[in-house]
Amino acid sequence: MDLYKTSGLVETWLEELGDYQLEKQYRELNISTKENPADLVTQVDQNSEKWLVEKIHSHFPQHSIWGEEGGYIERDPDYLWVMDPLDGTMNYTHGLPIFGISLALQHKGETILGAIHFPRFAETFSAVKGNGAKCNGKKIRVSSEENPRKSLLGIAIPYSKIEGKIDDDYLAPFHSRFRGIRIFGCVVFDLCQVASGNLECSLSLKMNPWDVLAGILIIVEAGGSCFHRKTENNYSVLSANSSLLARLEKDIAFTRLLNF
Repeated sequence: MDLYKTSGLVETWLEELGDYQLEKQYRELNISTKENPADLVTQVDQNSEKWLVEKIHSHFPQHSIWGEEGGYIERDPDYLWVMDPLDGTMNYTHGLPIFGISLALQHKGETILGAIHFPRFAETFSAVKGNGAKCNGKKIRVSSEENPRKSLLGIAIPYSKIEGKIDDDYLAPFHSRFRGIRIFGCVVFDLCQVASGNLECSLSLKMNPWDVLAGILIIVEAGGSCFHRKTENNYSVLSANSSLLARLEKDIAFTRLLNF
């Protein structure tokens, strides 16, 4: 399997799918909810995943696929595509520009390829394991800043999973530790901003694999580091350059959230 050729193919898929999502954003979206009223899904989410599944199986018919909307399609256990066809659905339904499409390829449990596309910004981030990370074909690097007080922290928390379990006291300490905090409502956006050096660090709690696998590879290939805890299929991820991450890992404000 030629990963470089496949990466280019995936980028083309995501950009084409992004055009469809742009076309549909301000039309009737047929919005419904999942287990929580704040966890939205639209016909665009579902159609996007079906389209990606068809694209993958037209080129790699034996590969397994795990998607947010359609669940697990089991075929060859060695190759698994993990997808979020529309991350940031809440933003999308409200007409906001921060939403993205994320696709990762794993081989025997290791992520070897990742791509994330942001249709409204015409930006595609991608990485092949061992070959660096790029945005629209240009190499990217994480920030070299080591001081939290000169850093921006992105936070992604699915409140449907923590409601009633974590109160505002858990987040209050971060306001005095960092230059600023940003909550964009789209975890793949946070991760790509860390990879490109626009955010120095990000904290993502209780995420699903399709939320973070592509982004983690992109950060690592951009010279960054990710510390994560996994419980069942939930990932809690702290991302930064290695020096800053080493400082943050020792901070009790982070450890008690990562251990949640």
